[in-house]
Amino acid sequence: FNYKNNPSLRLPGLIAQDLMDYNIDGAKLVDNLDADGENSFMSIHESKLIYVLWGAVQELSEEVKELKKQLGK
Repeated sequence: FNYKNNPSLRLPGLIAQDLMDYNIDGAKLVDNLDADGENSFMSIHESKLIYVLWGAVQELSEEVKELKKQLGK
C-alpha cells in the first residue's frame, strides 16, 4: 500500500477480496462480504489469518525436510 500523505512510506498488505475463498472451519477470513465499495468496505480477520499462515509454514517445512532427504542432507 502507498500512503497518500507520505508516498515514500510503503507497506505490504493483503486485499480482502483475495481472501474471500478461504475458510477456517467454516469461518470466513473476510468480513462484510456484501460491500459495494462506495459506502462500505471489506476487512480481514487478521487473528484467523494466523492459523492459515501457520499451516502454510508447517507444509513448507515438511516439503523442505523431504527435499533435503532426497538430496542426502
